[in-house]
Amino acid sequence: MTAVDQAGIQVPPRSSFVTVVAWIFIVLSGFSTLIGALQNLMIRSMPFDQLKSALQDSTATQLPGPARAMFAHFQLFFLATFLLSLLMLISAVGLLHRRNWARLVFMGLLTLGIVYMIGGLFLQQSLLSSFDASFSAAAPQDSVFRANAKQFQSMFAVMRVFMIAFSLGIAGVFGWIVARLPSAKVRTEFVSRAA
Repeated sequence: MTAVDQAGIQVPPRSSFVTVVAWIFIVLSGFSTLIGALQNLMIRSMPFDQLKSALQDSTATQLPGPARAMFAHFQLFFLATFLLSLLMLISAVGLLHRRNWARLVFMGLLTLGIVYMIGGLFLQQSLLSSFDASFSAAAPQDSVFRANAKQFQSMFAVMRVFMIAFSLGIAGVFGWIVARLPSAKVRTEFVSRAA
C-alpha cells in the first residue's frame, strides 16, 4: 500500500528496517561524535614531544608497525575518527529522511567499518602476540613470576577469543545491513523521494 504526499505523488510506505537502522546509528554516531569532539579538545593539551621521544625508546620498537604508526600520528587518527563519526551522523539523518545519497554514503561507511573491524582484529592479535612473547621471554626462574605470567597469558587468550567474536559479530551485522540497503524493496523508498 502506498501513501500520497502533498504534491499528489504516490510514495511507498517507509520500512521499519530503514527507520530502525537510521535511529540506531543516529544515537551511536551522535554519541561517538560528541566523544570524538571531546577527545580532540583533550588531545590539544597533551605533551606530544614526550610521546615522540617515547616512541624512539627500545621497548616501543617492539610494537608492531601499525601500532607505532598510530601512536606517531595520534592527533590525525583522532581527527579522522571524529570526522567519520560526524559523516556517519549526517548520513544516518539523511537515511532517516530517505535521501539516496545518504543511503550510498551509509553503505560506504559500513563497508569501511567492516574493513576496519577485520584490520583492527589483526592489529589486536599482533599486539597481544607481542605482549605474550615479551612475557615468555622475560620469564625468570622465579615460580611466582611464572605463575603470574601464565595468568596473564590465560587472560590474553580469553581476550583474543572475545575480540575475535566481537569484531566478526559487528562486521557481520554491518554486512547484513549493507546487503539489505540496496535491495529493490528498500531502494524504492529512496528512488521515489529522489524523483
